[in-house]
Amino acid sequence: MGNLKVTSSNPSDEASGSIKMIDMERKGSKSREDLSPAKTARGLEGDQRPSAVFIEFVGDRSSSMSCMGDAPQKQALKFIIDQKSTAADTGVPTFVSVTTFATTATTFHTAKEVNDIRIPTKQELDRWLAPRGTTRLIDTALERLAAQEETVQKYLRWIPKGNRDSVVRQFVLLTDGVDNESLHSASHLRRALHEAQEKKGLIAVFMAANQDAIQSGTTYGFQAGRSLEFAGSAVGYQHAWESAWRTLGKQQRCRHARHCFDDGDRARAQQLN
Repeated sequence: MGNLKVTSSNPSDEASGSIKMIDMERKGSKSREDLSPAKTARGLEGDQRPSAVFIEFVGDRSSSMSCMGDAPQKQALKFIIDQKSTAADTGVPTFVSVTTFATTATTFHTAKEVNDIRIPTKQELDRWLAPRGTTRLIDTALERLAAQEETVQKYLRWIPKGNRDSVVRQFVLLTDGVDNESLHSASHLRRALHEAQEKKGLIAVFMAANQDAIQSGTTYGFQAGRSLEFAGSAVGYQHAWESAWRTLGKQQRCRHARHCFDDGDRARAQQLN
């Protein structure tokens, strides 16, 4: 596999997100014992809660996404607000990464503790998601899988051994087209995803418009039950997004949850208006 490169609109934020998380002990914010599920989460039995959640969102912002209107911006805002709410409710440390891609990829948050993420303005959301350029899907997904793995491994070395098996990893890829910019092939991504899902317990979700999402998703390495086709419209985007985070939210509360999209999710995602 060739070298992978990530571009960031805010290098200082890119560098500080994961460093800040890993460096909590030096700052004196929490001891290792204080990060145990029983002391960090509320509302569920301690043996069911994750000890931490890492969310990696990778979203298409290529020119063809213009058919979605302002749904990507609205749902991104809702995503951040909802993740803050879930983390506050459960007490589970939740780290969020957000990357969008077109001809190049831009990472806006890297494993940033969700409570430290400022609610973005409309102008910032437009900068994140305004459609332009081509579709660099595969290379971006590979980069972000590697980045998530590196960050999680650093975190695992720091927390108590008893909590390491209860860290939840989630990876979400959303697109409305096929890759026309990457150097790597679908087989590279498929191998990386299979390894992450089988060996690391990653829950990976694929959402796609203008294609058979199950066929495309399995080609990339996603499981059919977690691949969702949605209508190429603002309404389709909204329903797909809501279904994805409703499903993933269950695992954020109970680490053993392994829900897939159901018939209702698939029917709603096909609505045009």
